[in-house]
Amino acid sequence: MARISGVKFLGIAPITKYEAGVPTYGPVQEIKQFISFNGKKNFSEMSWYSNDVVEETFKNVVDVDLEIVVGRLSPELRATLMGSKYTEKGVMVEKSDDVQPEFALVVVLSQMGSKNGTLNQVYYRCKLTVEGVEAETKTDSVTDSQVTISGKAIPLADGRIAATIDSLDTSADAGVVSGWTNSVYTGTEG
Repeated sequence: MARISGVKFLGIAPITKYEAGVPTYGPVQEIKQFISFNGKKNFSEMSWYSNDVVEETFKNVVDVDLEIVVGRLSPELRATLMGSKYTEKGVMVEKSDDVQPEFALVVVLSQMGSKNGTLNQVYYRCKLTVEGVEAETKTDSVTDSQVTISGKAIPLADGRIAATIDSLDTSADAGVVSGWTNSVYTGTEG
C-alpha cells in the first residue's frame, strides 16, 4: 500500500431493511465539501494463561469510531443523518425521540505514488450524528465554521464491520475498484 494522501470520495447508503440479519442498501449519496475523514478501530484484548505464564494473546476489532469534517452540510442531509424531519418549507425539526437511521459509509482515499491509486473502504453498519454548530463573531479575520459528523461502525450479524480494497494491489479486481462508489460492496467471499 502506498502512502495515503487525501480523501477523494465520501458517501452514505441507507440500510433500507434487514432480512435474516442481512441488510439491503439504498443508493449511495455523496457527502460533498468534505475536509477530512478518520476511522479509528477499537479493540478488545484478552490473554490466555497456562502454567502461570501468558500462552497466547488476542486482539479483536469491536467497532470503529468515525469522524468526518465538512465545510458545509445541507439541512436535508443533516436531517437524514439525525433521523429528524425535514419539511417541504426547508425546516429541520428535531425531536427528543428521533431515531438515527443506519447507513453504510463508502470511502475512497487517495494514495501517493507512481500510479496514484486509491484505498477503497466500506463500513457496513454506521450511525452518524451532527453534534452542534460553532461560530465566532466576525472581526479583522474570518474564522471558518466547519461541521463535524461523528459516529460508530458496528458489526453486522455475520461479524463484518468493513471491507477494503487497494487499487494498487495486483490481486485487486478492476471492476470492484471502478464500481466502488456506485453501490455498497457486499461480497462475502473469503
